[in-house]
Amino acid sequence: MSTQLPWLSSSAPPPDVHIRIHDVSFHLNKECMSSRSATLSKLLQTNNYIDLSIFTDIPATVAVEAFRLVAIFSYNHPPPLTSDNIIPVACLAAFLSMTEDHSPNNLLKFTLSSFSSQILPNWNSTIKAFKSTEPLISHAQKLGLIDACLNSISSKAFADPSLLDTPYPVDTKPLACRRLFSLLLLLFLLQ
Repeated sequence: MSTQLPWLSSSAPPPDVHIRIHDVSFHLNKECMSSRSATLSKLLQTNNYIDLSIFTDIPATVAVEAFRLVAIFSYNHPPPLTSDNIIPVACLAAFLSMTEDHSPNNLLKFTLSSFSSQILPNWNSTIKAFKSTEPLISHAQKLGLIDACLNSISSKAFADPSLLDTPYPVDTKPLACRRLFSLLLLLFLLQ
């Protein structure tokens, strides 16, 4: 399957490389991708076709969507980051070495800054972001994103326990957020 990137304007540099991730092939411009990613820069020096399926410990749908957002950023467009996709994008940016050492104002810094300023201050966004770490726990842990979510959730729950209140009668099963709080409390106490 091939993915077209409709946001590319006619003035964008023409695609001259193929980057495959899982079963999806992206046709992109080598210079745009190399200028943002140290890893892609090295890989594309000798080959115009690369397979990033080595990133297989992340489910295909998550990896493909994260790479699509990486490509958008590489063409100097701001990627639409949400609480559902910001952690996968940050993990892929780290994997691709999209750091300040390679290029100023790069994607890893952008996602981590957005994560801190837009996701962590909000209870629901933090819960969604935390849930998105499940398929990529080891990658998110290395970046400190799981700890940041747990700290944010637990501090908000301790400051305002009403966040955990359930509108259901007492005899029903506990609400998912109450179960999550119990798990977070246990993890916090074990640290």
